[in-house]
Amino acid sequence: MADAQQSSAVASAVIFPDAIDE
Repeated sequence: MADAQQSSAVASAVIFPDAIDE
């Protein structure tokens, strides 16, 4: 299920791009 986790991380990055900057 690694693929699902990766997709979730990518979705989070897209939804919360600010989180990556911090």
